[in-house]
Amino acid sequence: MKKNLKKQETKVVLFDLDNTLISHKDRFKYLAGVTKNGEKEFNAYHDKTLDSKPLPAVNLYKKEMDAGKQVYIVTGKGESYGKMVDLWFKRNNLPVPHKKFMRNEKDYRKAMVFKNDIITNKIGKENIDYLIDDDKNIIRRLGRSIVVKDANIFNKRHVYK
Repeated sequence: MKKNLKKQETKVVLFDLDNTLISHKDRFKYLAGVTKNGEKEFNAYHDKTLDSKPLPAVNLYKKEMDAGKQVYIVTGKGESYGKMVDLWFKRNNLPVPHKKFMRNEKDYRKAMVFKNDIITNKIGKENIDYLIDDDKNIIRRLGRSIVVKDANIFNKRHVYK
């Protein structure tokens, strides 16, 4: 059910976190393998966020923040990691985003479904300048109704400063 969303004067810029702003190269092993009981190690993956390096898309994030734009994070990370995410930004000398949309701990929907719900029902597609994300499914599907930049391409073409 879509809420009556107020059209904002300035459009919002949305960033994904993992593998968009924050490298998951050193943590991906926790998702690639499975534990003895056959489950991926999501907690270990997220717990190691604080030690992860920034990716070049951080330059764009900082540029948008410096320009005075409203910058939001839309991530599949659980809400319990919110303080850790803020600390990661502070440790990397980056301003904390204006808003963070993170999963409820019991929300197991696919990232595409979760992010589409946030974009449609909490932010409003008409209020979005663009989204930058690394998930090919999100890029392809959400790119039909909003501007979506591919973080994989952006991070390959740019250098973190």
